[in-house]
Amino acid sequence: MIDFRYHIVSLIAVFLALGIGIVMGTTVVNEAIVNRQDSLLGELNKEVRHERSSRRDLESQVADWEAFGKEGKKTFVTNRLQGQQVTAVVGEGANRDLVTRIVDTYHEAGAVVPVIVELTDKLNLTDADARMQLAQIMSTTETRPEALQAQVTSYLATKLAGSPLPTAPPASLKPDILTSIMAGLADKGFIKIQEVDAKAGVDPNSLGATSLATIYGDDTTTVSQPNIFVPLGLKMAAGGHTLAVAPSSKGNDFVAAMRADKSAVAKMSTVDNVDSSMGLITSVFAQVQTLAGKYEQLGTGPGASSVFPTMS
Repeated sequence: MIDFRYHIVSLIAVFLALGIGIVMGTTVVNEAIVNRQDSLLGELNKEVRHERSSRRDLESQVADWEAFGKEGKKTFVTNRLQGQQVTAVVGEGANRDLVTRIVDTYHEAGAVVPVIVELTDKLNLTDADARMQLAQIMSTTETRPEALQAQVTSYLATKLAGSPLPTAPPASLKPDILTSIMAGLADKGFIKIQEVDAKAGVDPNSLGATSLATIYGDDTTTVSQPNIFVPLGLKMAAGGHTLAVAPSSKGNDFVAAMRADKSAVAKMSTVDNVDSSMGLITSVFAQVQTLAGKYEQLGTGPGASSVFPTMS
């Protein structure tokens, strides 16, 4: 007859067997999971190493092309704009190092850059004094910021790029209205006019239909893009003498706004990678095409038709 102790020993043996089975089973499963994870990690590390190697190769290629562009830029652009005048238009707070590179490239192409016209954030018209001063300069009783900004960008576009005025100016303005307005805007701090090639003997007052213009836009400017800079660029386009440029890493909202306007791109070229040697060289050739009345959207960003203009 089986006694109570036998039952106890049997139960203990059963539970012990179950425990050993569970432990052994878990160990086998865990080892399989660990092995699979190790395999996946190995594959991922291999992919990461491959991507890093590819990135280094691409960075090396980009560096080689940039070095090629820098070293060959002067040869490529020399005399392409010989004797031409190019007015540079920027917003306050823009990358002036890059603006300097643009101007230097035009110099290498043989062009004269009479002035850099910088629009200041006072044109945002955030206070009543600024609105009153601007109204006085333009001889208007208008006080609404948007209306004043529309008027001043029209006058600036006419003066800087030979664009037609949408309406006749007030009779109270002086005969040489554009020169008078430019002087007033500079005097009151709405714009800053920096003479660049003063020794070339170019009269800053002669800007307009006889000059080329380059308007540079990026997202570091403190001047309102939707209220000032974009409307100015679109109005300058109407004169048929303006190139709109921006860096590839920032500021393409400005170029995108130009490209989105069919009437603007019909009379204006754009370059969206002017922060590279490629873009600087392209800008010179785009201005050559502008002289011939041909316009293209150039660069590497959205809306660009090619990286370099179709030369005829």
